[in-house]
Amino acid sequence: MSPTLPPSALPTLPPPSAPLQPSSKAKGESPYSVREECEVKMNRMHLRIAECLKESQNTAALLATFNEIDMIVKLEFMSTFVKASTIALQEVLAVNASIAESSDTIIYRDYVDMSTAVAILKGPAARALNTILRRKAKKALGKE
Repeated sequence: MSPTLPPSALPTLPPPSAPLQPSSKAKGESPYSVREECEVKMNRMHLRIAECLKESQNTAALLATFNEIDMIVKLEFMSTFVKASTIALQEVLAVNASIAESSDTIIYRDYVDMSTAVAILKGPAARALNTILRRKAKKALGKE
């Protein structure tokens, strides 16, 4: 079992200068487009680990697994999995972080963009979850 860091040792995003409220934006622009990012310079150990991981990714064989399932049984767990993943990404900043192009800083984000890919007859389709949820809400309200 690996040791866990105390919450005070984890990086935190700086508080926004003003409360995040929808402002009067151009029509069609989302009020949720305010996205905060925090860049933290990596220490030498993190830089070396990142180099080794990237070298391993470039030289080792990577595997993707696909499982076929019986679609007759109506079992939906994707929404639960996606919600749990989103909560984890919001609570643990390091999981939702990435290494910047310059390769010497880590970018921590305060937002989560989640989408799912679904196989349909015409080929795979990926939709943003808010689009799917909006359609489900319209269908439930009888507006579609």
